[in-house]
Amino acid sequence: MVRVLVDTSFLIAMANRPVRGIERLETNLGKVEFLIPDVVVRELERIAESAGVKRAKEARAALQIINDVRFRFSIIDVSKHAEIRKGNSSSGRGAVDDLIVAHAESARCYVATLDKGMIKRLKGRCAGIVTLQDDTMIVV
Repeated sequence: MVRVLVDTSFLIAMANRPVRGIERLETNLGKVEFLIPDVVVRELERIAESAGVKRAKEARAALQIINDVRFRFSIIDVSKHAEIRKGNSSSGRGAVDDLIVAHAESARCYVATLDKGMIKRLKGRCAGIVTLQDDTMIVV
């Protein structure tokens, strides 16, 4: 089974618009298991509570699809990479990104993201990157 680590931006997109291409992704990679870092869940909870109306609604929708059996989501603990957070002065979004990159690199899994900065950081450091093109999942 191919593991795909999902970041906040990708999860919000999956929850708020029709995303196609899961079947094609599985044809190309094999059976996919989507892994959601615990820090992403906490970030979505924070956004749902404190962001503006539209962004909070999107975050709540993302939290709801985590239990959708069609996507085979599993929540994982990335705290073993907490030394990244301690060694880095970034907080919030940057710390979450740092933990995702560290886990993807050590586990050699794919990462699903829409964040262009994350895509640049991840190239060559993980198994591959899943993103959206015209609301269709592709591997870059």
